[in-house]
Amino acid sequence: MHKLQKMVHELTKGRPAGEMLPDQGNIQLRRGHLNKKTMIVMIIVFLLLLYLDNSLHWLATLLQEQTKMPIGHFSLPIDKALIWGLNPFMNKVKLIEVLILLVASPIITILGLSKAGIAINGEAASSIAYGQKGDSRFTTLKEIKEQYKSIPEKDETFPGYGGIPISHYGNRYFIDNDSVNNIIVGTSRSGKGEMIVIPFIDNLSRAENQSSMVVYDPKKELYTASAATLKKRGYEVYLLDLGNPMKSMSYNPLNVIVKQVEKGEDPAQMINSVTYPIMLNKDKGVNEWAYRNGQGELNGAIDRLIKYCLNPENFADHKAHPERITLYNAIDFIIETNGVNWYEKVGIKVITHNVLNDYFTHLPQGSYAKQQYAAVASSDSKALGTINSVVEEQLSPFTLVGNATMTSMNSFELKSIGFPKYLSFRLPKKYASTKLVLRFRKAATKEKPQSKIIAEHKIETNQTGFVEYNFDDKLVTGDWVELSYDSPKGALHSVFELRLADNNGKQGEHEAAIKLLYNQLGATNFRLSYSEKPIAVFMAIPDYDDSNSTLATIFINQLYGELARQCELVPGHRTFRRVHFILDEFGNLKPIENMDKIMTVSAGRNIDYSLFLQSYEQLNTYYGKFAATIKEQGQNQILIKCNNISTNVEFSKAAGQKTVEASSTGNSSSGKSRSQSYNRRAEAESIITPSRLQQMLEGEDLILRVIHRRDKWGNRVRPYPVFNTGKTLMPYAHTFLRDSFNTNNELVEVECLHKNLNLRDLQIDFADFLSEAASEYSVQAYKDNVAQAANSKQNKDTEKKDGKKMDNEFMGEIPDDLMIDKNLTPKEEEKRSNSDFARLVEGYKTEKEIDPELAEKILNDFDSDNFEQIKVELNSIENDEVREELEVEFNKEIK
Repeated sequence: MHKLQKMVHELTKGRPAGEMLPDQGNIQLRRGHLNKKTMIVMIIVFLLLLYLDNSLHWLATLLQEQTKMPIGHFSLPIDKALIWGLNPFMNKVKLIEVLILLVASPIITILGLSKAGIAINGEAASSIAYGQKGDSRFTTLKEIKEQYKSIPEKDETFPGYGGIPISHYGNRYFIDNDSVNNIIVGTSRSGKGEMIVIPFIDNLSRAENQSSMVVYDPKKELYTASAATLKKRGYEVYLLDLGNPMKSMSYNPLNVIVKQVEKGEDPAQMINSVTYPIMLNKDKGVNEWAYRNGQGELNGAIDRLIKYCLNPENFADHKAHPERITLYNAIDFIIETNGVNWYEKVGIKVITHNVLNDYFTHLPQGSYAKQQYAAVASSDSKALGTINSVVEEQLSPFTLVGNATMTSMNSFELKSIGFPKYLSFRLPKKYASTKLVLRFRKAATKEKPQSKIIAEHKIETNQTGFVEYNFDDKLVTGDWVELSYDSPKGALHSVFELRLADNNGKQGEHEAAIKLLYNQLGATNFRLSYSEKPIAVFMAIPDYDDSNSTLATIFINQLYGELARQCELVPGHRTFRRVHFILDEFGNLKPIENMDKIMTVSAGRNIDYSLFLQSYEQLNTYYGKFAATIKEQGQNQILIKCNNISTNVEFSKAAGQKTVEASSTGNSSSGKSRSQSYNRRAEAESIITPSRLQQMLEGEDLILRVIHRRDKWGNRVRPYPVFNTGKTLMPYAHTFLRDSFNTNNELVEVECLHKNLNLRDLQIDFADFLSEAASEYSVQAYKDNVAQAANSKQNKDTEKKDGKKMDNEFMGEIPDDLMIDKNLTPKEEEKRSNSDFARLVEGYKTEKEIDPELAEKILNDFDSDNFEQIKVELNSIENDEVREELEVEFNKEIK
């Protein structure tokens, strides 16, 4: 049927409506379709001509009969001819005459109407060229039916992909199922969710080619409404709940980076993509340098943590431990080591050494981590204080237990959203950059010793002998995977038998069980992940607390980056399963890095973005100069209702203008004579005004679709805007989808992998970690600090147990070395390092020219600005020379 319709359209297609440009030689003759009144006039003219022609035939017949009558009986029988001409059963008009009249009727009608001053579309005719001020109009229902895929409005499946709802008529939706980006504008409570979001999710899941979805869902309403139905339709459904991390899916932002390193690739750019949103994802003002340096510090910590955990020699079991590579451990390393100092006496001065700084500065030359930390290492004490302050500020949300556990595991591999079938393995280094043949086969049996080839692919190892390959073939348990290499000595093979994961098992369990049949190539670490299920991820961030919103931005950015990288590895450079980012309340989401560039190329990768805004002003506020590019990449721009005047004006202008005729009259007098003038002119008129847009009715929307220039059969069409009103109103989801998508559903149970995770099980021995590069003094200082903290905790526990107050108890003499190793706050450290007086006290304390306990009291009072007490303490120093020098320096600073 479809082929027949396409053939008919090919035979009947002409120029697309609106193709011809207006000009003075085209007055009133190119007005689009003839209106109904003109058609009626044409029919009347045709019938009149037919009647007159028939009457003339009867008149000729009657006159011929009178020639046979006697002279004197002749008369002109016009009355009879006119009466008999009305009788359709007494028709004497020949077929050729009917055809001539059919051609003549429209010509006579058009000429007559034009002469009378009426255009064929019902407006006044004039010498004003049609469309010279604009010739836009709305797409007709007939054109919508010809240009967009029609699907049942609910329940039923349909072939192909789903897509954004464009219009609705009867009980059917018309959707744009091409790979396109969409921008939807609607103020709060305007019906975005009911008119677009829920019907969009519904039809994507009903399509035979189901798409994966990533839905930004601040209030969890969409998850509540959709989860049960999506699971019934075969989806794996996840909730990334950043308001309640202990009832959320698990997401480790470093997992993708670890996979990159395991393949032998450079992780630098991917590390940067994780830390940028944490440290620098908005204007930081005059202190941006501190945030940038803090990002370098975090980059370095992540890089070293990955290298440490992937080295089997660093663990007692001689195995790599990638599960310990977590954002929490990287941050914990910074916090734990940055607060530990040790002191070195050089002459009369005391030099303070920071353990974290010592570790990074002693890394090998050319180390990525050392380069990233370099700006911090070269900072003075005041700058270090600022850097430490901003790092603590930005990283604090990730140290909370809920966030730390949530980001320490993974519910699924990110790439499986768009590439649900893939395998990986490693060959010996001698096979680096080697071309192989990958075959999927049916298992060989006694009855069929020659196993049937299901599919064959050419693959190549990377520079380390690693292969990761995405495929889209249909496999079942028992099938074989064959790796084949034509060596100079003959073909070498490795063959594996598959047992696919049970589709009825837990979500995310996609990895097949592998049985090695033979292995001439020496393949190791063979993994195959396989799933036929699409994935839907809902991201929830409470509007009352956006402290975790950075994680949502990281997730979106990292997911797109991973999908884009995988696209580069496959023919066609597109995801095997289409992915829709449906970002409701996009204006409330923290800015996504490179969003303008992402939207420029994403649709070509089978990755579509639908951004829901309250106004274009939101986009301008968050994305500044990049907002224009983002808007331009919205192939469909939909306005539901907006209170922002500039947004309404923008949509009105973009919809276009039509040409109307305006007239004016004027009176003039000269002496006794008076005259009246009448002027006509062309004027532009918006096809829909900003005020009408501001007063949109429920169910109405305006769609600008500048890229949709072909109908369903491939014919060129002009992309006039679509205005859904009247019989094409968009229905609200609750009126017909309540049984499938009910926002009042009870919350679906969330599978939380990390709910029983103990962070201590993933801890790193930072003393051993430091020993890779830091000096032995730094390692010992860290160990002493840990021991001191443990003793302090033990004392507090004892105090609590005994019910005693120990604050003022005498604990015995405090060793000098313990006094020297006292930890200072960043503020205290900065203050002391900037004071010649404090440094002088430290020097005399080290040389034991001052009693260590007295020196410590002086320094503590210095920290708290207790200057009067310092004067008393200085006066108690027995060494006159030391006392006088300190008093001079002290008085100099006080002044």
